[in-house]
Amino acid sequence: MEVARACRSGRTSLNCSGCRRFRAGGGGPMTTRKIPDNLLTGFVLIDRQHEDIYTRFDELEARCRAGCNKDEVIEALRFLEHQTTIHFDFEETAMKAVDYPDVIEHMAAHLVLRETVKRLAAQIRDKGPLPELLEQVRTLLYDALFRHIAEHDLRMAPFLKQKNPGGWTL
Repeated sequence: MEVARACRSGRTSLNCSGCRRFRAGGGGPMTTRKIPDNLLTGFVLIDRQHEDIYTRFDELEARCRAGCNKDEVIEALRFLEHQTTIHFDFEETAMKAVDYPDVIEHMAAHLVLRETVKRLAAQIRDKGPLPELLEQVRTLLYDALFRHIAEHDLRMAPFLKQKNPGGWTL
């Protein structure tokens, strides 16, 4: 499997040091799936990170439909865990920088998502990529991602925009 790299800016580059990428199609070009417009925060980097995470879910699902093995699923979940950590760290840094009043609640929601990914990865490591576990990955993580964006990120975005209308260069 070809390895691509992602830099902390959220851009994808084969030359950039960073996290390993799980790529569909045996290393072909990475596709980007769009987050629905009603879930866009208006921050290019945050929206790009959301789309990247969402795309990884799609790629994992496509790989599993094509008959992926346990190692591929675990590698994909490792990538998702790493990518969400980078994303959550960015959001948490931004929220702290502007004294966002709901930072503790938002960080608690991040912790729940992190633990969900870890728990599913552990179950797949122990039991293999059983269809019911793969369905849990799909539904729990997709639902959790959309719910988190809708309930937390969209509430955070106007506050961040007000405090830093020029955008972020963290």
